[in-house]
Amino acid sequence: GMLQDLAARYANLGIVTSAAEIFTDIELWDEAVECYRRAGKESLAEKIVRERLADIETPRMWSALGDITNDPQFYYKALDLSKGRFANAHVALGKYHFDKGELAEAGVHYKAALKVKPLMPRAWFRFGTISMQLGEWDAAL
Repeated sequence: GMLQDLAARYANLGIVTSAAEIFTDIELWDEAVECYRRAGKESLAEKIVRERLADIETPRMWSALGDITNDPQFYYKALDLSKGRFANAHVALGKYHFDKGELAEAGVHYKAALKVKPLMPRAWFRFGTISMQLGEWDAAL
């Protein structure tokens, strides 16, 4: 509706706190959380996520909690709930392990993400980079 369009326009213009408030009012939780995070209001975003998870667990909300807390256990919960089909959680785990220098584990998650959702150029790039670093040339090319 009109409020959703207004909030989306605000978000696109960088007026993210106002957009988050509108999204919250009309109960578009994913969008509200994203806008609060973009505004640097992590505690508000986390409050919404935890409230939503108490009401109904979704892979997106578990993954958002992982993004906010940088705790990989929440990405694994998202994957459990989605039976491994939530690509964003795989990408987040891939990045988490890559940043820790755990390339083999990172590669497993990027590969799983791309199997579920093949049109992710950044994930392909990272997967190729990891494969080259591990000397897995067939996968890299």
